[in-house]
Amino acid sequence: MEGLWLENSPLFEKLHVEVEERRRAERAVRFLAESSMAVAESLDYETTLSRVARLAVPFLADCCMVLVLD
Repeated sequence: MEGLWLENSPLFEKLHVEVEERRRAERAVRFLAESSMAVAESLDYETTLSRVARLAVPFLADCCMVLVLD
């Protein structure tokens, strides 16, 4: 019965929310680091945009479209 009480306690709920917020922040920092590296690696804009779009899709959206107008 103690385990059931702990799961329903406000302290447990607050801890759970804080852990989720920290995980979300860590994913954001990882995305920013990886996308920054992708931007810095190549001077070819098509390659760079392609890599950044591939990184953005799982983190920011379900799909990504980049239109390049000459």
